[in-house]
Amino acid sequence: MTVPPRGSPADLTSFVGRLELLAAGIDLVSAGHRLVTMVGTGGVGKSRVALAVAERVAAAFADGVVRVDVADVRPAEGLLDAALAEALALPDDDVRSARSRLLDHLREKTVLLVVDNGERLVDLDGGGELPLLIAELLHAAPGLRVLATSRIPLGVVGERLVRVPPLQVSDGTDDHATTEALRLLIDRAAALDEPIDDEDIPLANELCRMLDGLPLAIELAAGRLGPLTLQEIVDRCENSTRLLASARPEQRHHQTLHATLRWSFDLLIECDQRSWILMSVFDGEFDLEAAEGVCAAYGAADFDVLEALARLIRASLLTTRRRGGRTWYRMLDVVRRFGHEVAYPDTLLAIRAAHASYYAGLAHRVARGWYRPQETDWIERLRDSSRNIRAAVDHFLSTGNWASALTVACDVTRTRNHINLRHISESRRLLDLGLNAHPPSPSSMKVSAEAMLAYLAMLQGNAAEADVFLARAEATSVTVNGGPNAALLFARGMRDWLVGQSRAEAATALGTLAAAVDALGDDEPSERIAMRIVLAIAAGVDGVESAARETTEAFWADVAESGVDSAVSWALFAKSIVELRFGTLTHALDLVQRCLRLQYSSEDTWGPAWGMWLRAVIAARMADHVVAARLFGAAHARHRATDVSVSGLKPWWRLQVDAERGVRRALGEAFDVDVAEGAALPYAEAMQLALATPAVDKAGFGEQLGVTSRQLQVARLVADGLTNKQIAARLTLSTRTIENHVLRTITSLGLSGKGRAGLAAWYAEHIRSTDPG
Repeated sequence: MTVPPRGSPADLTSFVGRLELLAAGIDLVSAGHRLVTMVGTGGVGKSRVALAVAERVAAAFADGVVRVDVADVRPAEGLLDAALAEALALPDDDVRSARSRLLDHLREKTVLLVVDNGERLVDLDGGGELPLLIAELLHAAPGLRVLATSRIPLGVVGERLVRVPPLQVSDGTDDHATTEALRLLIDRAAALDEPIDDEDIPLANELCRMLDGLPLAIELAAGRLGPLTLQEIVDRCENSTRLLASARPEQRHHQTLHATLRWSFDLLIECDQRSWILMSVFDGEFDLEAAEGVCAAYGAADFDVLEALARLIRASLLTTRRRGGRTWYRMLDVVRRFGHEVAYPDTLLAIRAAHASYYAGLAHRVARGWYRPQETDWIERLRDSSRNIRAAVDHFLSTGNWASALTVACDVTRTRNHINLRHISESRRLLDLGLNAHPPSPSSMKVSAEAMLAYLAMLQGNAAEADVFLARAEATSVTVNGGPNAALLFARGMRDWLVGQSRAEAATALGTLAAAVDALGDDEPSERIAMRIVLAIAAGVDGVESAARETTEAFWADVAESGVDSAVSWALFAKSIVELRFGTLTHALDLVQRCLRLQYSSEDTWGPAWGMWLRAVIAARMADHVVAARLFGAAHARHRATDVSVSGLKPWWRLQVDAERGVRRALGEAFDVDVAEGAALPYAEAMQLALATPAVDKAGFGEQLGVTSRQLQVARLVADGLTNKQIAARLTLSTRTIENHVLRTITSLGLSGKGRAGLAAWYAEHIRSTDPG
C-alpha cells in the first residue's frame, strides 16, 4: 500500500526519538543509494523508523512510495512476487508471471519500495528469495529505490545498512535521566490515561532498562498500566528477565522480547489469554464479524468478542484501522507467533479448522449473494480477506480435505471478484491447488474447476491455454454421469463465441450459452445473472436483431430495478451494442454513458475499459474522430493493464476494425498521436472525455455512412418538412435531381421501404439530436 501521511489511521501513535537514525536513513536514501536496509532484532522498531524515513523523502519520488509487508509471505514459488504486485496495485489477471509484470511496471518508474519484515525470506549464509528478487528489480528499474527492514542483512551488492538498536536507556547513575525509552513509556502511558508522575520516573527508568529499551516490549508493558501499578509491572518483569543478563546483546534482546511476551501473556486473565490465542489464527487483517464467526465455529459462541478485542487493543496486542465504515484488526507477526507457541497443538489445530470453516462459509455466502444490493460490501470483504481465504485453503490441503479446498476456490471464482479487482491469477492459483490435490477419480466438481480455469484463461485472452483446460474438462465430463454441467457449457460457449471466426460459429456459441443458463436453473441466482450478462452481450454483438433485442430486453427487465449497479451497467452495455447495430447512435450513446457512470462510481476495474472501448466505437460511427481515437487509446491502455488483447477476441475485433477504418482515414497520421494521448490520460480525465456531449462533424458523419454532403443537406430539408419541389427551388436544382438525391440517401442509409418519413426520422434522431444547442 502507499505509505500514508502522518496522522492517518495507519499512524495513530506518535513517533518518539530516533532522530539520529532518521537522519541516517534519510541521508542514505536521498544520496541515491539503491538499497538501504534497516537491520535489528525483533520488536526494536525497524518498521516505524523505515516508514518515518519514507514519509520524509516521499516528495523525491515522482511515482510515490509503496510499502509491502512480507512477514507472512511463505518461501514458495511466486508468493513473494504476487505480494509485491498486489502492493503496487498491479492487476492479477495477467497471463504473464507476477515477476514479468513487476519488471515491466517498475522499469520506467521513480518509486521507493518499502519492503517490511523480510528476514523469513533471507538466508543466513547469503541469498534467499527476497535478495534475489530485489537484485533483479534494481537491475531492471534504474529509478527504483528499496528501503527494507530485516533482522539480518539482505546481502545484495550495494546494500547500505542502518543498524537499529534499542532505544536509549539510563545507565543507572541518574535515576531521573530523560531517555528515548523513558519518553516512549511516558507517551504511551499518557495515551492510556495512566500518567507517570515525577516520583515514579526512577521506577520507569528501571523498567525501561529491564526491557532493554525494546519499543515493542515497552508498549506491551505500558498496556498493563491500570490493571497493575508501575511497581507491580517492574516486579513481574524482574522475575521474567533476571536470567538474561549473561546472554550476548542480540540474544538478550530477542530473549527479552520473548520474556516480555511471556509475562504479558501470564499477566492476562484466562479469558484474555484465550482471546490472544484465538485471534492469532488470523493471517493479516480481520473484522469483527470474522472474529465472531471463528469463535462461534470453534464453540465459543458465548464469548464476548467485541469486549475481548477491546481488551487486546488496550494491552497493545492488536492494531486497528478503519476502511469503508468498518474496523479492521491486526495482530503483529511476533505476537501472533507467540500465540501459536503457547497454544496446545490440538487447540491450535481446532482453531485453524474453525478459521477455515468460517472463511469457506464466507466464500460460499458471497458466491451466492453476488449481484445483490450488498455486492459493494462483499467486494470490500473479499479484498481485505484474501490472505485469510488463502490460509483456509492451505489448512484444508494440509489436512487432506481437498474437497473443501476446491469448493472454496470455485466459490471465489463464482464471485467474479477477480474481474472487479483484477485478481484472475489468484483465482487460478486457488483452483490449481485444489485440482492438484484432487484424487485420480473424476468428479463433477473437477469438471467445474477445469471449466472455470478455461473461462479465466479466456478472460485473459489466452485461447490456447483455455483450449487445454476445456479439453480436460470435456474428458472428465465424459466419465461423470449426467453429461456436461452448466460450468462446462458456459466455458464452451465463451470459447466458441470469443474465438469463432464466423457468424455461424457465433450462432452455435449463443445456443451453448443459453443451454448453460438453462442447465443452471434457478438454484444459483447469482451465477445465473453472471451467465446471462455474457449471453446478453454475445446476443447483442452477434445475434440477429429479433433475438438480440429479446435477450437484452429480458435481461434488462430482470435487473433494472434490482439496485445492483454492476448488473445494471452490463445490461446497459448490452443494450447499447444492440442500438449500435440495429438502432440509433444517439440511443446507443446514451446507454453506454449511463453504463459508464455506474462503473465510474464503483470499484470495478474491468468494466470501464470495455465501456470506454464501446464509447470509442460509437464516437467513430458518429464521426467524432478525435474523441474516438483518444478513447480507443484510453481503452487500450486499460486493456493492456489487464493483458486483454482485443485482437484475440474476434467479436470485438470485428467491431473495432470497422470503427477504426473511418477514423484513420479522417485523421491520417494524427490518428496514432491521438491514440497515444488517450492512452496517457489519467483515469478521471479519460472518463470525463467518455461522458462528454459529443460535438459531431455532420459532414464527416455522412461521409462515413456513404452519404455526400449534398445528400445530408437534402435530408435536413426533408426533416424540416419541405417537399422535393421546395427543396429544388431552395438549392437551385431540378426536382428530378432532388428526387434522385432522396432515393439514393434512403438506399445508402438502409431505409428502403421507409420513404421520406423514414429519412426525416433518421435525420432527427442521428443528426439534429446531436446538436449541442
